[in-house]
Amino acid sequence: MLGFRAAPIVGMYKHQPPKKLNQAAPVQNTYYTIFEEINARIHMMHFGVEDANETLEVKVTIDGETWISDAFAATHSTSYSVDRHEDAITRTETLEFDSTPSHFGKYRAYVLEGHSVKIEVRKTTATGAGNLVGVISWSRLTKI
Repeated sequence: MLGFRAAPIVGMYKHQPPKKLNQAAPVQNTYYTIFEEINARIHMMHFGVEDANETLEVKVTIDGETWISDAFAATHSTSYSVDRHEDAITRTETLEFDSTPSHFGKYRAYVLEGHSVKIEVRKTTATGAGNLVGVISWSRLTKI
């Protein structure tokens, strides 16, 4: 084919150990950083709260652009996936919580990746002192 040249492959994403959060006695409206890396791709993120129902909020910052989820009424001891969704009517991207296990890999709109990636979570209510928990599945762009 004239004029066609394949782009060189300069790197690949290598799976990394998950990032985890188990914050004892989290303070209301205080963000806790679960993830802060460079050259990162997020595959899945799950959050929860132990011992009491609380309202959770997640903030994702990628290369200086920030998305904040709506506050979500979380039931204690339940794992919630947080996924990126697009809304054509409002022309916005949002972060939404989902607790349906069959949706975790099916309805997520990824890829979330960038040079600088930071993920934080907080509880916006103060019902109890239960741990704020989370896990992030991710990979890093590395040279090959």
